[in-house]
Amino acid sequence: MHALTSQHRRGVAKYAVAGVVTAGAYFSMTFAVSASGVQIQVAILVGWLFSLVIHFTLQRYFVFRSERGFRLRLHRQVATYLAAATTQYLITAAATAWLPDAIGLDSRIVYVTVALLAAAVMFFVLRLKVFHQSS
Repeated sequence: MHALTSQHRRGVAKYAVAGVVTAGAYFSMTFAVSASGVQIQVAILVGWLFSLVIHFTLQRYFVFRSERGFRLRLHRQVATYLAAATTQYLITAAATAWLPDAIGLDSRIVYVTVALLAAAVMFFVLRLKVFHQSS
């Protein structure tokens, strides 16, 4: 089996770091907005939107940074990224709503499992479809 090269390992490590930073930004913003008296559902939406900006920026300028530039222009990257992020959200929400009863597992276990799988898939979607380097 082919071992990961050091470049691939660095990419995965950068993706993980970006994920931790994004999660911290998401929770911090959500809690800050909620603490200001806004309903938690609205605070979650604000935190999610804020975290999308942080995540996109980290992916573009840190994880998948390219000296040669990208095939997609910035506005196409944003549109493709938002489509992928929305799809990931919808799949995670649908799976968490449906799978616990269908397979008899606690919804928290299903959520964590689906979210981790979605994050792994998203790495490849971002690399191959959103932030691919120009030739």
